Amino acid sequence: MNTPSLKVTKTRDTTGILMLILLLAYLIAYILPSNLRPLLIPDESRYAEIPREMIASGDWVEPHLVNLRYFEKPPLGYWLTAISIRLFGENNFAVRLSSALSIGLTAWFIWLLLIRSGYSPRKALLAAAIFLTLFEVFVIGTLAILDSPFALLITAGMVLFYLASDTTENRPRQRYYLSASGVMFGLAFLTKGFLAFALPGIVLLPFILITKHYNLLWRSAWVVLFAVLIILPWGIAIQLHGSDFWHYFIWEEHIRRFLSKTAQHAAPFSFYFVALPVITFP
Repeated sequence: MNTPSLKVTKTRDTTGILMLILLLAYLIAYILPSNLRPLLIPDESRYAEIPREMIASGDWVEPHLVNLRYFEKPPLGYWLTAISIRLFGENNFAVRLSSALSIGLTAWFIWLLLIRSGYSPRKALLAAAIFLTLFEVFVIGTLAILDSPFALLITAGMVLFYLASDTTENRPRQRYYLSASGVMFGLAFLTKGFLAFALPGIVLLPFILITKHYNLLWRSAWVVLFAVLIILPWGIAIQLHGSDFWHYFIWEEHIRRFLSKTAQHAAPFSFYFVALPVITFP
């Protein structure tokens, strides 16, 4: 009579052990080695120097690189690294910590998504493990670049949006999830700009249409509202700072950059067929 409950308990115990093993592997692969190798030039050194100058100058509104205004990205990624440097000192561990932690939290959101979608804890754990062992994920998660925090915030925003779609019976909870989703997308904008709106748009709109959650089309106003509320304080502050950030960021970094025939990282579509087997290598 007690066999089923014993089996369930045993399964839960083994799943807990597997979670601890995965956490230990993550710490060994992503966190512990982060101070063992020098920073890569130019990207890691750039994303270390800008936060260092924020701390030295006390100006956390307008990013500077070698005392020159640097308007390629908004400031959230620099803020995270600056906070880490304040906590742990000027070392490579502090510079890379936000990137490594972001990858770990992204894996947790993947696990949460599958759990809430009805998958077993083991399958959800396997999905998180697969994510953590992908070649590109490992590379960006061990470098001090902005892709890892951005990936975390976009993933979190979309998972929270999915949870909102799954709580149609509970309006207050749905508004909570939609608002939290907007917060994540607003923070993603403060990390890498307008891509934070483009990516959710091309994923979530088809999702709404395919699942026929049409009411989410107008309820997504909560997402937009909270994203704007997150962006607005810094957006106003840098404008009052007397800089031309918005002109440069919108015109140079987005419109001209994408329309230019010599755009950065330009490559033919066939590039993806070559790159995907490498970046998704387990």
